[in-house]
Amino acid sequence: MTVKHCIDHPGTVLIVPFVDLQTVVLVHQWRSIIDRRIWEFPAGTRRHNEAPVDAAIRECEEETKLSPGTLVKMTEAFICPGSSAELMTFYKGVDLSPVEIDHDEDEDITIHHVPITELQKGVVNGEKIIDLKTLWAIDHIYPVPSPSYPSHT
Repeated sequence: MTVKHCIDHPGTVLIVPFVDLQTVVLVHQWRSIIDRRIWEFPAGTRRHNEAPVDAAIRECEEETKLSPGTLVKMTEAFICPGSSAELMTFYKGVDLSPVEIDHDEDEDITIHHVPITELQKGVVNGEKIIDLKTLWAIDHIYPVPSPSYPSHT
């Protein structure tokens, strides 16, 4: 008999914050599991009973100190369905406004505004992007949303 282990997970979100039509926000974040800093779009785990759209706004604010006025849903996908029930919802965010908020105390993050043309090379500041969810989002960044896009939750 085969025993299967499954990680029950509340789900996660990723947001691509657009500063303007040519620039997005990335975070350079320490990831202790792999013992290094990596480039990522803001992302994180949903809290108990938290809607994906609310989690996306919260994560964007916590990691970038910017709040999206409009969110456009890109897609949702299971991250590793062979071992986890984690469903990630991907968003594009525009109409960013600054917020006064501190990073979580366990997060070591620096915030960077990056031209989309630089992202398409898969390299930021000479460092290769190795985060799969961020690479997927870069490949699906177009069309760039504008404030006139309808918001999808």
